[in-house]
Amino acid sequence: MDVVEFTATGRYYHVYVNDVEVSKHSTEREAGERCINELFTDPTASVTYAHEYEVSVVLTTAGITLANISSPPLDTPPVIDEISSAIEPIFNETIADTYDMNQHVIYSGQSPLVWAITGVLPNGLSFNTVSGVLTYDGIGAQSVSSHTLQVSNATGGDESSLFNIVIDQPITISLISDINIEIGGTPHDMSQYINDPSMVMTTSFINGLTSFASYDAGTLLLTGVTAGTEVAVTLSAQYGVVGDLFVTSNTFNINVNAPPTGGDFFVAKTGNDSNPGTEASPKLTNVAAIGLLTPDAGETIIVKTGLYNEGLNSIPSGTSWAGAATIKANPGDNVRLSKTGGSAPRVAVWNNKSYIIMDGFTVNSDSGQLWNGFKYDGTTDHIRMQNMDIGTATFTGVQDSSEDGVGGHEFLNCLIHDNGQTGFDHGIYMVTAFCKVWNCEFFNNSGYGIQFWVVTADVDDGDVQYNICRNNGAGGAKGGMTINGARNLIANNLVYDNTNGGIYIFAGSDNKVYNNTCFSNSGGEGGINAQRASCIDTLFTNNISFANGVNIKDNGTGSVFTTNQTTDPSFVNSGNDDFHLLAGSSARNAGTTLAEVTDDFDGVSRPQESAYDIGAYEYIT
Repeated sequence: MDVVEFTATGRYYHVYVNDVEVSKHSTEREAGERCINELFTDPTASVTYAHEYEVSVVLTTAGITLANISSPPLDTPPVIDEISSAIEPIFNETIADTYDMNQHVIYSGQSPLVWAITGVLPNGLSFNTVSGVLTYDGIGAQSVSSHTLQVSNATGGDESSLFNIVIDQPITISLISDINIEIGGTPHDMSQYINDPSMVMTTSFINGLTSFASYDAGTLLLTGVTAGTEVAVTLSAQYGVVGDLFVTSNTFNINVNAPPTGGDFFVAKTGNDSNPGTEASPKLTNVAAIGLLTPDAGETIIVKTGLYNEGLNSIPSGTSWAGAATIKANPGDNVRLSKTGGSAPRVAVWNNKSYIIMDGFTVNSDSGQLWNGFKYDGTTDHIRMQNMDIGTATFTGVQDSSEDGVGGHEFLNCLIHDNGQTGFDHGIYMVTAFCKVWNCEFFNNSGYGIQFWVVTADVDDGDVQYNICRNNGAGGAKGGMTINGARNLIANNLVYDNTNGGIYIFAGSDNKVYNNTCFSNSGGEGGINAQRASCIDTLFTNNISFANGVNIKDNGTGSVFTTNQTTDPSFVNSGNDDFHLLAGSSARNAGTTLAEVTDDFDGVSRPQESAYDIGAYEYIT
């Protein structure tokens, strides 16, 4: 059988028979006719065309088609369609994935494609340059890498813009202990157990739930429905984009508790004052929550993260600490109280109130408008501040003006600092008896850190222990603390770096100043000081008063100084405010036994050896 070939070169069209050129033509028509002639000469001949356009030759005789001959066009180059910046699906470390790059190429030619990807592929990923398929063998995990796809055939090719390949770390679910939730309480956030580094999880669910609890996979929140205990529950997570890939946790129990009856109300910035005040439906303001409190019921308001600029004057009274209303910052939350506006803004002015507890708040000035953090008026008594941070008031941090009250105010584990402008503005100013100040730190207050001061009532029987008073008094040449009253115990305090003196006993009888450390207090008022003749029968025992402007000053009547030390006691590191004693300290075992002082600043029992140590710290062997 003869082979008839039709080709085009330049502007001519050639006809070959069995590889021998038989004619050359200037038009396709002439060349086609010659092909027909050759075919007619040998009806068994075949015709082959190679042309940039598709050409068809139809041979007919007497209305009967003898042949329909066509040539395909030459191959056109491939074209790469747009590739998204990150190839989806994302490869996952836990399974072997493939990804076909052909889906991004437009190609209708016949010759095979040649593939290439620029850049070093991540570990575990390979590219087939024949098939155009990426394969991941699940070895290793790393972050995004950038590449360029190239593809071509015999007639040319195209190159894409940059794209990214992402190899994901797998979803993991940590071990879950028993979960306790409350009907109507805050839903339990299950996202804390799901580690999803690349954020491609499409769904999660909990197997085994019945009517006890419900799970919202969209928000990953578990909510109590009815009281009871559910066992054999599992949490699972799924990559929907990589097939059905699940990661399942260990079994855990869900305990759904009934809500408490009475007691706690909640305030949050996400709340509404029309809500009932539960944790699930909190109030928006403290004032609204205070309206839910029953006097003398011992109830608590728990306040969640945020700044609350409102007055708390209306908290109801109790008749004992057991019946006290408590306003408490939610543990671990940053909850700030302030007050602006009005003639003398304060967070609270309590008039004729009793037994109120404030716990865990930061109280400071907003735009410099806070006069005092708190003020006590009338017969107000038994206000407890605990775990509070009170600072930057324009005047005194906590101002007691309840001269007719029975006192009993408490400050426990508080920071009170940076209050005031003059020497008459103090950290706290107390004018009533039975005040307890323990484990607090007073610093950078303009006047004294602590002032007990007689106005109309006696400021007696106070208990001031385990406190730090430092860097106070710059606003008016004041010192660490001053006491005006009778039978107050001042023990185990660290008083240092104040502007003018450490511990003053200004007036009153039978005050006891025991086992304090006073160091580097400037001015002429003394590390320890009986200020005037109206200081009667003051006992100063086991105090270190060293490196002050004056170590001991005594203008009192009947003052007794026993085993105090004014020479170098060999502190561990006074430059770094560490006033513990070194082993060779002369204050060690040099003190007097005191029934009122059974431990030291750190809570270490006294004595540790043969006798009491002098100062606020007991040496530990």
